Amino acid sequence: MDSTEKYVESELVEKPGTEAEEPVVSITKGNIRKAVWGLAWPVLVTNILMTITGLLNAAFVGRLGYREAMAAVGLSEQILMVIFSAVMSVAVGTTALVARFTGAGERQQAEEAARQSLWLSLCAAAVAMVPLIGLAVPLLRIMGASGLTLGLSSTYLRIVTITMPLFFPMIVMGAIFRGLGDTRTPMRIMAWLNVLAVALDYVLILGPGPFPRLGLVGAAISSNIARIFGFAASVWYLARSPLKGCLRLNVAPSWAWFRRILAIGVPSAFQAFLRTGGSMVFVGILGRLPDSSAAIAALTIGLRTEAVSFMLGLAFSAAATSMVGQNLGAKQPKRAESSGWQCVRQALAFMLPIACAYFFLGPHIAAIFTSDPKVVDLTASYLRANAFGQPGLAFGMVLSGALQGAGETQIPAWVTLITMWGVRLPAAHLVTLILGYGAVGAWWTMTASSLLYGAIIAAVYKRGKWKTKEV
Repeated sequence: MDSTEKYVESELVEKPGTEAEEPVVSITKGNIRKAVWGLAWPVLVTNILMTITGLLNAAFVGRLGYREAMAAVGLSEQILMVIFSAVMSVAVGTTALVARFTGAGERQQAEEAARQSLWLSLCAAAVAMVPLIGLAVPLLRIMGASGLTLGLSSTYLRIVTITMPLFFPMIVMGAIFRGLGDTRTPMRIMAWLNVLAVALDYVLILGPGPFPRLGLVGAAISSNIARIFGFAASVWYLARSPLKGCLRLNVAPSWAWFRRILAIGVPSAFQAFLRTGGSMVFVGILGRLPDSSAAIAALTIGLRTEAVSFMLGLAFSAAATSMVGQNLGAKQPKRAESSGWQCVRQALAFMLPIACAYFFLGPHIAAIFTSDPKVVDLTASYLRANAFGQPGLAFGMVLSGALQGAGETQIPAWVTLITMWGVRLPAAHLVTLILGYGAVGAWWTMTASSLLYGAIIAAVYKRGKWKTKEV
């Protein structure tokens, strides 16, 4: 069935002489609860697989036997997250536009939005490679890296830069599928990609048997190979989708479309920059502690562990984006609003039990990744503190996704500016370095700012002005 409407209706279509296609989630009709879950569970599976892969990667790096390796991964990922904000600005605009046009039944417009997004992702990759090539070492030094940690992290960054021109379009192709309401195809791609990544991590990082022990260099090479596979698989599936014409890049890039995509995406990218830039400053605060490597290693393990709840929140955030975008396109604002609240309820059903696990099992979780007593204690305190912030994460992440579906990305960016740079970082500096509470004090400032962000975003969503947003 080669039509955009496939992604709007929920009927099992069967043509004579062919196998029936899979049932498709009903986004603009039918039961909202079932629609939300139908969109969220493939994203949930995808994110859990990605999280498990990240945890296994951290475990492999931890088995190298020196804390500088774990700290190098944490520092590198902070910089990479800033760089990735470039492609996320494209991806957010892509999903919002494709979803809106799909809900309105305007297939040609959806296809053109997808095509121009792919062009824009290639431009973003070219621009993003420059900082990683020329500014990686200075940035790492600013963040407190030195000695072995500096050498490891700079080498890692240079290697992973190689595949950025493939990685950025792969991210945008995933955004195209989500705009269509197809969350199963990205799940299939990521399932195989993660299996490949884990196998390569084990072989290339630890070097079992006849394989050389490459350490962090092996981790970077593994990441590159997995990205090549992910790009190829994404192209293969997109060529069989209703918007397969977007792969024909014979149509020249359009600055008008670029502006349209970025009008939605740039505020979201600015929000991501505020978050990741704030994370870099937060790491810099920890880097001024007497035992900074232990604190940064604990933060790295804590974030990897908390990624389980992050990924759950992101799954329902993705569902909210598709539901809100397509229902606004279909001129059903009330259904769009109800969809967002339903996404929050389902997210909380998962995230609250996990918060309990963080609180009660923190030391046991930390011991999986390291045998360093100091790092174990700090990681456990991180998980206990951030367990209380999970409701704020659920409301903030999911309803931000709903606002993105509506094309409203400016308000979440401003709220991030207030809560991250106006609350979290000044408070972290105060309690960590001036009042002397150390890393444990920093963890609690994270919790407080997360709760504040969730409360403000919920109030904005309830007010409802986003329903009239033009894209």
